[in-house]
Order: sequence, then structure tokens, then C-alpha cells
Amino acid sequence: MTLVDRDTEQAQLADALAHRPSLVVMMGRRRVGKSFLLASTITGDRVVSFQGDEQGERQHLELLAEEAGRALLGASALRFDDWDTALSFFAAQAAQAPLALVLDEFQHLLAAQPALDSIIQRHWDRWQRDGVPILLALCGSALSLMESLLDHSSPLYGRANYRLRVEPIDYRFAAEFASTDDPEQLIRRYA
Repeated sequence: MTLVDRDTEQAQLADALAHRPSLVVMMGRRRVGKSFLLASTITGDRVVSFQGDEQGERQHLELLAEEAGRALLGASALRFDDWDTALSFFAAQAAQAPLALVLDEFQHLLAAQPALDSIIQRHWDRWQRDGVPILLALCGSALSLMESLLDHSSPLYGRANYRLRVEPIDYRFAAEFASTDDPEQLIRRYA
């Protein structure tokens, strides 16, 4: 599948990859293609992409360690005791070669560990100061929560280099998915 109507977002993500350290906060309603956009744009063998769910922090860390071990070490014998351990691991890996860490459905990760944004702040400030070649993308569909990450009172305030709000696809671009020129069929398809 190819991306349609996401040129601006792709260009911003490509720029973030080229100018690490980069903190990307991406938000958008459910089913608008955020995860597909990230997976299509942030590619390579130094990418760890993790999607949060409604489990607890311990399960998230176990699954993240498994994904990180597979993606970066070629093995799954890795353990993160807490988010500090995980983020320190990613910084050490990035020091060896640039990498990207995508934390998708971030609202679930934050629900399981309410201090996660301040934990990320502490690490991010160090990464930015030291020029650690890492891209950290926080993505979620809970719009008010994701927007609050950028609020003046948030630990991550002023730290995001890139803020992307992915909107639903426009009718004109949705026509690119159809195999017809019939306006009625295009409207039905878009609906």
C-alpha cells in the first residue's frame, strides 16, 4: 500500500530523522493512518516500534524489551526493570549508531505509568544536551491527552521538535483509493 495525502507529514518525519535528536509528538483520531504513516516513513534496521495497550507497566516493559532485543540485538534476552532502564538502553544503543524509537498508543503507556512524560523529559534533556542521535516519536489517538503533552504545564513543554496532527483524508485524495471515476461510487467509498 502507498500513502495518500500525507506528503507534509512524511516530509516532517524525514526531517526529524535527518536532524536527531528529534522528539516527535503525533496525534490524530483513530483510524486516520498514524501508525501506517510512522511505519512507512521511519524505516530501517535501527527502528524499535512499540504499540501500547491496556496492560500494565510491567507487561509494557517486557514487550518493549522483547521488541528492542529483536530489533537491535537479534535476540530477545533483554529485560527492562523500569522506564529509566529502558530509556538508558536506547541512549546507549543510539550512541553506537542512530536509531528511532516509536511509542505508539502513548496514552496507554502513560495510563500505566503516569510519570512517564516526566521520565522522558529527564532523559530527553540529557539526549538533547549530548546530541544523542535518536528520534523519539510519541503517537496517540487520545487527542486531549496528546495535546496536553505540549501544554505549558507539561514536563515535555517546549521539547517537541515536531508536532504532527494527522487529519482524516480529504475526499479528493480518497478518490485515489477507488478504481472508478463515478462520483456516486466515490462518495460511497469515502463515506
